Amino acid sequence: MPKHISLLVSERDKLTPSFTLTNRFLYNKDMKLISINIENNLHTETVLNFLKKEQADVVCLQELLEEDFDFYKKELNLGGVFQAWSYVKSPLYTNIIGKKQGVGIFAKNIIESGSIFYFGEKNNIEKSFDE
Repeated sequence: MPKHISLLVSERDKLTPSFTLTNRFLYNKDMKLISINIENNLHTETVLNFLKKEQADVVCLQELLEEDFDFYKKELNLGGVFQAWSYVKSPLYTNIIGKKQGVGIFAKNIIESGSIFYFGEKNNIEKSFDE
Protein backbone atom coordinates (compact mmCIF):
# COMPACT_ATOMS: atom_id res chain seq x y z
CA MET A 1 0.00 0.00 0.00
CA PRO A 2 1.36 3.44 -0.88
CA LYS A 3 1.98 5.68 2.09
CA HIS A 4 1.25 9.39 1.56
CA ILE A 5 2.60 12.23 3.68
CA SER A 6 1.75 15.83 2.78
CA LEU A 7 4.42 18.37 1.90
CA LEU A 8 4.14 21.60 3.84
CA VAL A 9 5.83 24.93 3.11
CA SER A 10 5.24 27.39 5.93
CA GLU A 11 5.92 31.10 6.29
CA ARG A 12 9.07 30.11 8.13
CA ASP A 13 10.30 28.21 5.09
CA LYS A 14 10.27 24.74 6.67
CA LEU A 15 9.62 21.58 4.71
CA THR A 16 8.29 18.26 5.94
CA PRO A 17 8.49 14.86 4.21
CA SER A 18 6.43 14.60 1.08
CA PHE A 19 5.61 11.19 -0.37
CA THR A 20 6.85 7.64 -0.04
CA LEU A 21 5.70 5.02 -2.50
CA THR A 22 6.00 1.38 -1.56
CA ASN A 23 5.92 -1.09 -4.42
CA ARG A 24 6.61 -4.56 -3.05
CA PHE A 25 5.08 -6.36 -6.03
CA LEU A 26 7.63 -5.28 -8.66
CA TYR A 27 10.84 -4.69 -6.74
CA ASN A 28 10.26 -5.79 -3.17
CA LYS A 29 11.66 -2.49 -1.87
CA ASP A 30 10.53 0.99 -0.96
CA MET A 31 10.87 3.95 -3.26
CA LYS A 32 10.81 7.51 -1.96
CA LEU A 33 9.40 10.15 -4.31
CA ILE A 34 9.36 13.85 -3.44
CA SER A 35 7.54 16.46 -5.53
CA ILE A 36 7.82 20.18 -4.72
CA ASN A 37 6.83 23.45 -6.35
CA ILE A 38 10.01 25.35 -5.51
CA GLU A 39 8.83 28.80 -6.67
CA ASN A 40 11.82 29.37 -8.93
CA ASN A 41 14.78 30.28 -6.72
CA LEU A 42 12.99 31.69 -3.67
CA HIS A 43 13.72 28.73 -1.37
CA THR A 44 16.87 27.17 -2.85
CA GLU A 45 18.78 26.64 0.40
CA THR A 46 15.77 25.27 2.28
CA VAL A 47 14.72 22.97 -0.57
CA LEU A 48 18.25 21.68 -1.13
CA ASN A 49 18.82 20.96 2.57
CA PHE A 50 15.50 19.12 2.73
CA LEU A 51 16.23 17.03 -0.38
CA LYS A 52 19.73 16.10 0.78
CA LYS A 53 18.35 15.01 4.15
CA GLU A 54 15.53 12.94 2.64
CA GLN A 55 17.69 11.12 0.01
CA ALA A 56 14.74 10.42 -2.30
CA ASP A 57 14.95 7.98 -5.19
CA VAL A 58 12.94 10.36 -7.40
CA VAL A 59 12.63 14.15 -7.09
CA CYS A 60 10.20 16.25 -9.14
CA LEU A 61 10.64 20.03 -9.04
CA GLN A 62 8.08 22.39 -10.52
CA GLU A 63 8.88 26.03 -11.36
CA LEU A 64 12.55 25.10 -11.66
CA LEU A 65 14.64 27.65 -13.54
CA GLU A 66 16.41 26.14 -16.53
CA GLU A 67 19.68 27.71 -15.35
CA ASP A 68 19.37 25.90 -11.98
CA PHE A 69 18.82 22.41 -13.46
CA ASP A 70 22.50 21.39 -13.61
CA PHE A 71 23.07 22.84 -10.11
CA TYR A 72 20.39 20.54 -8.63
CA LYS A 73 21.71 17.51 -10.59
CA LYS A 74 25.18 18.07 -9.18
CA GLU A 75 24.09 18.87 -5.62
CA LEU A 76 21.70 15.90 -5.42
CA ASN A 77 24.04 13.56 -7.30
CA LEU A 78 21.12 12.39 -9.46
CA GLY A 79 20.50 12.09 -13.18
CA GLY A 80 17.72 14.20 -14.56
CA VAL A 81 15.60 15.59 -17.35
CA PHE A 82 14.23 19.12 -17.70
CA GLN A 83 11.38 20.55 -19.75
CA ALA A 84 10.83 24.30 -19.93
CA TRP A 85 7.20 25.32 -20.17
CA SER A 86 7.20 29.12 -19.85
CA TYR A 87 9.15 32.26 -19.17
CA VAL A 88 8.94 33.94 -15.75
CA LYS A 89 6.51 36.85 -16.10
CA SER A 90 5.33 37.59 -12.57
CA PRO A 91 6.26 40.95 -11.02
CA LEU A 92 6.94 39.00 -7.81
CA TYR A 93 10.18 37.78 -9.41
CA THR A 94 11.67 41.00 -10.80
CA ASN A 95 15.22 39.64 -10.75
CA ILE A 96 14.38 36.64 -12.97
CA ILE A 97 11.69 37.96 -15.36
CA GLY A 98 12.22 36.48 -18.82
CA LYS A 99 14.11 33.37 -17.68
CA LYS A 100 12.88 29.90 -18.64
CA GLN A 101 11.14 27.83 -15.98
CA GLY A 102 9.73 24.35 -16.10
CA VAL A 103 9.77 20.90 -14.56
CA GLY A 104 12.83 18.89 -13.56
CA ILE A 105 12.70 15.18 -12.76
CA PHE A 106 15.71 13.67 -11.01
CA ALA A 107 16.36 10.01 -10.21
CA LYS A 108 19.10 7.65 -9.12
CA ASN A 109 18.73 5.37 -12.13
CA ILE A 110 17.23 7.54 -14.84
CA ILE A 111 17.11 6.16 -18.37
CA GLU A 112 17.04 8.58 -21.29
CA SER A 113 14.24 7.25 -23.47
CA GLY A 114 12.87 10.32 -25.23
CA SER A 115 9.91 12.40 -24.28
CA ILE A 116 6.71 13.96 -25.54
CA PHE A 117 5.75 17.37 -24.26
CA TYR A 118 2.23 18.75 -24.45
CA PHE A 119 1.97 22.45 -23.72
CA GLY A 120 -1.75 22.35 -22.88
CA GLU A 121 -3.21 23.63 -26.13
CA LYS A 122 -6.39 21.89 -27.18
CA ASN A 123 -4.89 20.34 -30.33
CA ASN A 124 -2.00 18.87 -28.25
CA ILE A 125 -4.21 17.50 -25.50
CA GLU A 126 -6.19 15.49 -28.02
CA LYS A 127 -3.06 13.73 -29.37
CA SER A 128 -2.13 10.25 -28.26
CA PHE A 129 1.28 9.49 -26.77
CA ASP A 130 2.15 7.52 -29.90
CA GLU A 131 2.01 10.62 -32.16
